[in-house]
Amino acid sequence: MQTIEFSTEITEGNHIEVPPVYARLFEKQKHVQVVLFLENETDETDINGTSILPLLAKSSSFDFLKSEDEDIYTDADLRVKY
Repeated sequence: MQTIEFSTEITEGNHIEVPPVYARLFEKQKHVQVVLFLENETDETDINGTSILPLLAKSSSFDFLKSEDEDIYTDADLRVKY
């Protein structure tokens, strides 16, 4: 799964505008996962860390970090051991 992040506007009819540079990537896709981070001026519906954690736990966006290929550091790389 590939992860792409961009900022955009929600247009009339609740359509999400995808920047052209990314739109071409979606041409062959039949299914995508969308996570929205809304910018609000009120605190009533503000999304905070505790509301995001369950989404991240269910998401497969960070599964690539489980690969041994991504584990590139060892204790020898530490400047300070905690």
